[in-house]
Amino acid sequence: MSDLQIRNLRPGEISLAVDWAAAEGWNPGLSDAACFALPDAQGFFVGEIDGEPVATVS
Repeated sequence: MSDLQIRNLRPGEISLAVDWAAAEGWNPGLSDAACFALPDAQGFFVGEIDGEPVATVS
């Protein structure tokens, strides 16, 4: 098994975090990610194992 790699989400990948939150029953606003990304574009992270996303945090 490979080690966990953490990096910033790219702008086009932020929807992954929103989609996962919605799938878990959270109620992310449709425009919330864009509002948070605008002042802090480096504030979204993804954890990957073998190049596959396994976690997100902002």
